[in-house]
Amino acid sequence: MQEARPAGTHREPLLSQQLLSSLNQLNRRFLDLAAGCGAICGSQWSLSAPAELARRIAGLSEERRTALSQCPYALFDIRFCDDAHWQISLQSAPHWRVADLPAQNPQIAEFLQLALFYCWHLAQTQPLSAPLILGMAERTARDLGRVTLDRLPALIGLQRHHLSLRWANSRSYWYALTSPASLPGSVNLRRAQLFGLQIAAAVRLSN
Repeated sequence: MQEARPAGTHREPLLSQQLLSSLNQLNRRFLDLAAGCGAICGSQWSLSAPAELARRIAGLSEERRTALSQCPYALFDIRFCDDAHWQISLQSAPHWRVADLPAQNPQIAEFLQLALFYCWHLAQTQPLSAPLILGMAERTARDLGRVTLDRLPALIGLQRHHLSLRWANSRSYWYALTSPASLPGSVNLRRAQLFGLQIAAAVRLSN
């Protein structure tokens, strides 16, 4: 006879180890893009990041950027909480062809390709986790998961102006995350990362 497990003592992780590892790699690449934001903004493919935050990220060592990237949620945003924007994008994508896309900024285009493929895969395989991990509206996660693979290139082009830091207006979050006290393995870094999870949950509950 098996012992009964008390309720609430075991929770399944939000993401498998493989999906979490891929997300952390995306976060790491994104932090490098954000650090160089001043050199890549202003083109037809751009990344939006407050100049002060971009400078703070640029001043971090490689080790610290890697430590910061180990969050169980995305540090990047592509207007995922804007359901109306994504409904328009999903409806417009079938009418776009790759040849119609503007000249690409290779750094931004490559990141968007990887990020949107990841988001599409997550929306397909773990639609209940996507809203918290990515900040997606539930309908966006559901409808993105239904998109066929051949439509992703057009979606990438449609999002070329919308890549940004997640919670870019939350100075307290990003200052805590990039604080000199938030060293790899430190309690301060874990608290900052938990702070982001709390913001994600609060936003999720308010939608």
